Amino acid sequence: SQLSLYLFDGGQGIRVATLTEPNFGSNYRVSIKTADFFPTATTLSWVVQLETQPNQLVRLTTERRELKIQP
Repeated sequence: SQLSLYLFDGGQGIRVATLTEPNFGSNYRVSIKTADFFPTATTLSWVVQLETQPNQLVRLTTERRELKIQP
C-alpha cells in the first residue's frame, strides 16, 4: 500500500506526492511548493488516498480539505 497526496484547483486534481512508508519517525510528512503545480492558485484543496501498489486502486480517501495560499 501507499499514501498519495492530491491537490485540486477546482476540478483538476494532481498527485503531488506518494509515500510507501513512514518518513518522519512513525509518521508521514510531505513538503511541496504548490506553485510548482498551480502557479496562480490562491485556494486549493487536498486529499490523501490509501492506494494499492502497483495499480493504485483506491482503498480509502480523506475528506477534501481547503488550503489557502498566501502571496
